[in-house]
Amino acid sequence: MSTLYVIGTPIGNLEDITLRALRILSEVDLIVAEDTRVTSKLLRKYEIKSIIESYSNKDIKYKTKKFIGYLEKHDLALVTDAGTPAISDPGKDLVDQAITHGFKVVSIPGPSSLTASASISGLDLSNFLYLGFLPNKSVARRKTLLTVVNSKIPLIIFESPHRLKNCLEDMKDILGDRLVVICRELTKIHEEIFRGNITDAQKYFLKPIGEFTIIIQNQVDDIGENIDQNVLKLAEELIIKLKRNGLTSKDVIPYLSRLSNIPRKTLYSKWLGSEKPQD
Repeated sequence: MSTLYVIGTPIGNLEDITLRALRILSEVDLIVAEDTRVTSKLLRKYEIKSIIESYSNKDIKYKTKKFIGYLEKHDLALVTDAGTPAISDPGKDLVDQAITHGFKVVSIPGPSSLTASASISGLDLSNFLYLGFLPNKSVARRKTLLTVVNSKIPLIIFESPHRLKNCLEDMKDILGDRLVVICRELTKIHEEIFRGNITDAQKYFLKPIGEFTIIIQNQVDDIGENIDQNVLKLAEELIIKLKRNGLTSKDVIPYLSRLSNIPRKTLYSKWLGSEKPQD
């Protein structure tokens, strides 16, 4: 029976790869990679001559079927651009179909930006909630954050440089000005670890470059019980009126929070629950 090897590769420094991974990569009949250009650099460094083909989100159904057919007679290695495959990148479909068709699937463990970041955060991460990449659009992103606003365990997300500023803004509005640990370009030349609250992170990352892992401290206390319900009711009525007048949450929530001393996340929850959503 042929085998699909799911191989962890370096997240930056090409020396961070296991001897077993190198052996399997050199022995398999074919390597399928998220981006052949990235993986080729690794193969050249270790003089590995195995055939390599692309396996990205483009034409994913066709390629999955193609490589399942290849597994009928040959062993296959699955790699991603950085870290462990099938976590926030292509690979899940191929693994799923290999299992469905009865092929052996073997993990070759290796680097992961998730666990690497967690290990140097200094936070208690005996339990945590991994959210991957949050949605692209602010409204969807805020809705996702609202579902975990009261989480008693830390949150871990991935983020891209072009979205970091907006993501931090949404995090602050929904979660409050929490402690975060932001890891940038781990194991690479420009590796950087930021520790501080979200406000300071916004000031620090004015021109974000690289890939980011963000660890967010859990909710440490319940401040909802201290909110004056009469003030909250008035704020909710005001939200409905302003929304009807065409204002957006970004226009209203920060100002109303300062005025009423009600947390932004609470007001935003009311915003989403009010009629005629426009933002």
